[in-house]
Amino acid sequence: MSVRYSESIQTGESKQGLYKTYSNRSLAYSRAQRYVDALHDAQKTIELAPSWSKGYWRLGMAFLGLKQTTQAIEAFAKCWHLDHGSPDTERQLLAAIEKATVAQLGAGITALLVQAEQQHVIEPARLEGVGEAEQQEAWFRHLTREQEGPTQVDVYRRRYAQWLKQAMTAHTAYIQRACISLQAKCYLQARWDARQAVIKLASQLKECMRGVPEVSIDRANKVEQELCEAYWRLGQAFAAERDHPDQDHRQAAKALSRAMDLAPHHNQILQEVQEAKTHLTLQQLAEAYVSRLAGLLQLSNGHEDSAAGKQVEGLVIESVRLAAAKSLLDPLGMQQVFQARIRECRILTQRSQPAADMWPRILSAPETVVRDDVLLAAVGMPGRPSLPAALINLNPAPPHTLIDEPRKSERAQATAMAPSAQLVEIPRPKLEMVVPYKQYKLVRGDGSAPERTKKHPFCMSRVHYSAADRGEEVWAEVGDGSCRWRQTASEVTLLCLGVPPHTPAKQLQVNLDPYFIKVVNKVSGGVYLEGHLEQGIVPEESVWEHGGGVGENGCLLYLHKMNLQLLRKEWQHSETWWPRLFQHHQPIQWDDYDKDYSDLPLQIMRKHACQEALQDAERQIENEEKQERARLQDQDDRRKQTRQARLKVLRACGSGSFDRMQPTWQHAAACTSLYN
Repeated sequence: MSVRYSESIQTGESKQGLYKTYSNRSLAYSRAQRYVDALHDAQKTIELAPSWSKGYWRLGMAFLGLKQTTQAIEAFAKCWHLDHGSPDTERQLLAAIEKATVAQLGAGITALLVQAEQQHVIEPARLEGVGEAEQQEAWFRHLTREQEGPTQVDVYRRRYAQWLKQAMTAHTAYIQRACISLQAKCYLQARWDARQAVIKLASQLKECMRGVPEVSIDRANKVEQELCEAYWRLGQAFAAERDHPDQDHRQAAKALSRAMDLAPHHNQILQEVQEAKTHLTLQQLAEAYVSRLAGLLQLSNGHEDSAAGKQVEGLVIESVRLAAAKSLLDPLGMQQVFQARIRECRILTQRSQPAADMWPRILSAPETVVRDDVLLAAVGMPGRPSLPAALINLNPAPPHTLIDEPRKSERAQATAMAPSAQLVEIPRPKLEMVVPYKQYKLVRGDGSAPERTKKHPFCMSRVHYSAADRGEEVWAEVGDGSCRWRQTASEVTLLCLGVPPHTPAKQLQVNLDPYFIKVVNKVSGGVYLEGHLEQGIVPEESVWEHGGGVGENGCLLYLHKMNLQLLRKEWQHSETWWPRLFQHHQPIQWDDYDKDYSDLPLQIMRKHACQEALQDAERQIENEEKQERARLQDQDDRRKQTRQARLKVLRACGSGSFDRMQPTWQHAAACTSLYN
């Protein structure tokens, strides 16, 4: 089919619809798995018809065939916009996002944040910053962190699809950048971003309270969820990490308490609040709860002007009243006698008067927690016996002033956010994050990055003694880009990346010594690869080939290991695993990828099989004994239950006056049933 399209293109027929011919030939190439040719025709189609959505569809399919998922997602996103949100295009976009690795997902979201900065949706980050490798590591840690419900990666795949279809809002971009800054230990930048998100979301929440109740309540619930996350990130930025110079538990407790008020059933936020409170004094706790009360009762302000606003207030007052009363009466989180908390209540009111312009405001409610006159008299406020309920309310300032102002050190660094400081180098964080894979990286045979899995806390790695059980082959590529290698128990496969693709094999000279290898060009004398091996090889059983291409079609060396360690410890199979290829390379972590012992020497494999058979027999016997013990235990439990039931009936039969010679028919039936 592609031949006919090629003939049509060469003859110049139907020049007006030439882009469709290229599109059809790209489809034919994709079905024939000739993805490079399909990509070329798709690009030609877009060049001839830039506004035609199908051209980007062909481009995305070609990129998927080449396993270039990031480019495929961009192509399908463009196709979705040109196709006005077609369901087929949306499904293909979601399918492409599902194929993206965690690293590719993080890189895509980072690109969206950079785009938001370029479009002046958000301010660029200038307080603290890290490099690209650290950003990738920060995204991986954030996306793979433990949480309740769906995994973080699944949540962000859906969010990423939504952000591709509809651009990020300012507060969303600030929250996401704060998340990455937290993982990269840029706590000052994370605070600034979280503050900006809180300011924007608090303003939106106030606008929602003044709108139509039916519409505003739904919108307010969504805004509150985002506001909760913004406060949460702000609290985490203040909490920082242990012994960090910018750590502030007092401000962390304030921000996390407000997040907990918006999401009271979020276990992780609750744990972080309790952790922050353990580092505070009683005076700092009182100040934190005053701030929390101000944030809670702020929701009931600013919407008394209209009848609709009063309806919204009626829905909010009850939840606000309960939370505020609990904060006043029980600031330490303990359910004890009310009289023991009078002093803390007085501290709360006294500290809030000069700071928050406090005045008594009455909130009517159907029930009260304690007697109002007792509470108001204890905290020094005049009683109002004519009203059914009374709570102390704060007159909060505008939303942005409820957020604690930055300290002097933060304000000094905040001057870097001014436009005049755009050319100033962004400072590094005070503490550096540990970034793995600095000297090497894990790739596939074609150089693409595989899905990175979260490592076991005890550095454990899977071991395969059968080739059928092996997973995806993973290569270790050296940081200088000179070579890429992988290994099994008996062989090392080495790919020399420095050899040009079209170099004839006769021009290469490969020297294979027991502990040294060297790849040179006999004509030019250029050295492509050389080094002293970590362990010995058998040169007579080692070979090399050059396919004249790139990747696994390039210059490959198959090195047969000596494995002298097995002569001493034939049962220690891990001794065959090389920690590095050359002695000057950085060691590869033990748990980076699975171990393949499927090609161990035949004698050792036979002994291993015999040992495994014996262990399987022992495990089978132990399993049968365990099942027998469980069966006997269950039988004994049933015997004891039956015995207790019989004794209970006998006791019931023996109570009161009972003539054993002339039992009634009820007693006789009960006693007879015991032995049936």
